[in-house]
Amino acid sequence: MNKRGVQRDSAVQAWNPLGAVEHLSGVFQERSAMTGEAESRATDIRRTLLCSSPVEGLPGWETRLYLIEYPPGADSSGHHHPAVGLGYMLRGTILSAFGDEQPIAIREDESFVDAAHQIHTVSRNASKTEPLRFVIAYTVKQGEPVTVLPA
Repeated sequence: MNKRGVQRDSAVQAWNPLGAVEHLSGVFQERSAMTGEAESRATDIRRTLLCSSPVEGLPGWETRLYLIEYPPGADSSGHHHPAVGLGYMLRGTILSAFGDEQPIAIREDESFVDAAHQIHTVSRNASKTEPLRFVIAYTVKQGEPVTVLPA
């Protein structure tokens, strides 16, 4: 694991979460649409809540798992998160940087950490022709957003 939390481990590649996530996405897509958890922004980046669970011993807190989908060339730079996110890239490559860091490429089958309380100065699909998909989990206060978009 490097200093940004990107895990490049061949053992992780033995497990293929794509099938499970596609199954969960189908199961929860209908629920998410009904509860308004699936969002669409001007950039067409989709954020779909796959599941959530209360945190035992921390009343008022929950852990949420999201499926994030960027179309080709999509860019969501400028946002930030109120909590650390733990993610896994399912498909594609994202260019990512916080603050004044140089962008790094997070590729398919790599895990990563999204920093809390730092502007995500670069967050874009590295491909102009292929979409990307990743799952990410956050533990936050119930009802609080996990992503704060620029005004």
